[in-house]
Amino acid sequence: MQVSVNAASAGLEANNNVHPAMQSVEQSCNEISLLLNELSATEEVVTKVDDDIENISAVLLVIQSIAEQTNLLALNAAIQTTELSSIAVKNGKTAELEGLVGQFKV
Repeated sequence: MQVSVNAASAGLEANNNVHPAMQSVEQSCNEISLLLNELSATEEVVTKVDDDIENISAVLLVIQSIAEQTNLLALNAAIQTTELSSIAVKNGKTAELEGLVGQFKV
């Protein structure tokens, strides 16, 4: 009889110890689930930022291309202006050249 009482007592004590442990495991699982949700949301944000960076890079490439073309056009205009000035000076047409330059001043 004493053995049965001791076994029952040990069983109750084990059950009492298991219950808090199971609650702790359940709480840990819930917290892990919350962390997974936060990681998923973070992944979505990082993916969006990556997409935005790619779009910004594409725009910057277009701007760089336009700047290079603008520089080439400005260089070409400067070369043509120098050539026309040289021709005008040789032909004594400096007054006409000054009149043209005055029309294009910004």
